[in-house]
Amino acid sequence: MTDGVYDREWDILIHMRNNLTDPEARGTDTTDTFTGDGIETNFVLTNTLVKNVSEVRVGATTYYRGYDYLVTYGEGTGTTTVTFLVAPTGSIEVDYHYGTTFIAMEVARQDSGMPRCILMQITANEEFLGLGEDHGSGKKASVLLLVHRFEVRGEYAGQVKSIVNQAWNIVSGMRHERIYHLRMIQAADLTNFDYDPELKLYKQQFTIRSEWIHIFKD
Repeated sequence: MTDGVYDREWDILIHMRNNLTDPEARGTDTTDTFTGDGIETNFVLTNTLVKNVSEVRVGATTYYRGYDYLVTYGEGTGTTTVTFLVAPTGSIEVDYHYGTTFIAMEVARQDSGMPRCILMQITANEEFLGLGEDHGSGKKASVLLLVHRFEVRGEYAGQVKSIVNQAWNIVSGMRHERIYHLRMIQAADLTNFDYDPELKLYKQQFTIRSEWIHIFKD
């Protein structure tokens, strides 16, 4: 399991894409179905431009990213692959979103429609843990301390405030979700609401502080 800063950033991004409502309903939600034979672990999704896999089910059981499967997202028009850590058997269903999303990483595309959100990494640090210290694996581990900025931009003040409020609540609720190696997460430092006359848009942002257990490979 690749277990670094970039992977944890994707965990936050994917969770926001799966839970924050796009007022413009951009992109398409769909489901691909496969049949597992107990041997094959890699399953390629039908559509390209996949932005987030929202749920994976094998039979009636919901699987969890990191614990049960990994996702390799295709760049541009490249294909996206779901890789199971143990080869599944029976019916497999993968729910995902492809096409356009209003939540981007790092850079706000100027050609994307409003409203839009940007997740940007600010700092990343690492603290080492002793054996058995608050992670239970019995292996060497550290804690990744990450700080991100989440910014919402839009043409309408009320809409921006509504999205920010929803995003804040989603981040606050993440600590109760089963997210791979998430130790702590909080929303903080909400900035003053602002109007940018040059860009002719409203914007507001807040900070996401998170801690993730990083287990070292043997």
